[in-house]
Amino acid sequence: MPNALPVLIVQTGRTHAHIRERLGDFDDWIAAGLREGGARVLTHDALGSQPLPPLHTVAGIVLTGSHAMVSDREPWSEALVPW
Repeated sequence: MPNALPVLIVQTGRTHAHIRERLGDFDDWIAAGLREGGARVLTHDALGSQPLPPLHTVAGIVLTGSHAMVSDREPWSEALVPW
């Protein structure tokens, strides 16, 4: 699958620091499973300011977990709505 489009992991939050230090973060766990199945993986930090890639450039999308609530209407969450 070397020419296959990557699966996009949109990291919408981070796990607790004591877990992250030992086991990695939400995106690490998801990426490991996808790569084990042969997928190429691209990670996007939704909390950052970089734009999301165009939809036609990815094979699929996985949203990670988050400790935030959608009803909080955080800027990063609202930025995902039209995409």
